[in-house]
Amino acid sequence: MTPHSPTENVVAMVICRDAAATLSATLASVLAERPGAIIVAWTPVGAADATPAIVQRLAPEAELLRVEAVGIAAARNAAVAAALARGKPLMAWCDADDRWLPGKLAAQVKVLAATEGAQWSVTALAKPDGTLPGFTPSTCLLRTEFVEAVGPWDTRFHLAADHDWMVRARRLAVPAELDAVLVEKGIHAGNASHDRLAYRRELMRWARLQSTPNANPDQR
Repeated sequence: MTPHSPTENVVAMVICRDAAATLSATLASVLAERPGAIIVAWTPVGAADATPAIVQRLAPEAELLRVEAVGIAAARNAAVAAALARGKPLMAWCDADDRWLPGKLAAQVKVLAATEGAQWSVTALAKPDGTLPGFTPSTCLLRTEFVEAVGPWDTRFHLAADHDWMVRARRLAVPAELDAVLVEKGIHAGNASHDRLAYRRELMRWARLQSTPNANPDQR
């Protein structure tokens, strides 16, 4: 890495569970963007889980963070805690079934620097069924203090945890949007949101909770 790389102030956080089939491509795309640090938050799925070997082979400089609690919220919270310890001003996600496209981080660093008051940035993303606005963690570059201001991912949710966090983030600040497609979203049967019926049910529970924020989540 050059001493003044525009992406050296970014901590890249990779979320990984049972992703041996896609993790190599994800790590390669992250490494190509030359972040200042990489954290792989890994939830193991058994003794034969190949994640540690893949990380050691492709990104030995990365911090492999074992997260025993199951769920995307727990993994994201653990990754953020580890990223905060690095003391860098920017954070970015790349889930282990997604890929960053060339120039993603540099473009977002540039737009944050050029947009007065911008706290975070999102890009567009490509999916097998089309191109969409990028309100998913892998498209985000965020100022560290903004991540802290939004607060932790809500562990009461599984499928809706990212949705909940993104809604809270948008309430605090509108992101600087890039029209360029700079993320390729992996879609497969193992996606957390692949079960659309379960996802829809959890979003409905999330919506009900907004009007009764003190309700017992087990009764939602």
